[in-house]
Amino acid sequence: RLEQCGQATASKAHLESAIERNQTEGNLRNKILLNDLLASLPEETCPEARDDLAKKCAGLPEAAITAMKCFAEGNLPEAISCLNEEIAATAGGFEKAVLLESLAGLHRFMGDTHSELAVYTTVIELPGAPVGQVAKALFNRGVMLGQMGDSKGEFNDYTALIELQGASDDMIARALCNRGLTGVQMGDSQAAIIDFSSVSALSGAPTSIVAMA
Repeated sequence: RLEQCGQATASKAHLESAIERNQTEGNLRNKILLNDLLASLPEETCPEARDDLAKKCAGLPEAAITAMKCFAEGNLPEAISCLNEEIAATAGGFEKAVLLESLAGLHRFMGDTHSELAVYTTVIELPGAPVGQVAKALFNRGVMLGQMGDSKGEFNDYTALIELQGASDDMIARALCNRGLTGVQMGDSQAAIIDFSSVSALSGAPTSIVAMA
């Protein structure tokens, strides 16, 4: 749009100023949307919760913040529609994985297990998806499969996470602990003991997970 503005016009000056602010302050539209989201929260929302939400939203795609605002206003269908439209228009990689993660959260809130499970599968199979997002999707899908009685599918997802190159010690520790529990349920106590022992060997394993193992 900048090229379409005449030399030294007010519109051009305004656009140049907006571009400069975007470069120095980040995405201004996202900041406006985030402010709208925070303003839509109930008045009794404590400052700590507002600050925590603001931190979690920092860097999120515009559609994710818009969907959260719709969610806060109680308009779940619009929130899901917003995310689905943006997901369809996004080629792949980090932004699409983040949008899909937000969509899974909405389906979870609505109790739509089938749709939530399908979203995790999409993230796992998404070309260019960040390792961290794939790890979360594998873990969450594994938990869901276990709740649905599919112990083999649960076990396989935890195994895929444990073997995922670049996965964090945190996620690997959680997967090892859960795979160990699943192993006990499947009658393989010896393998479960090995999994539990492996948790303590991870330097980045959360102390709470180490204690459980």
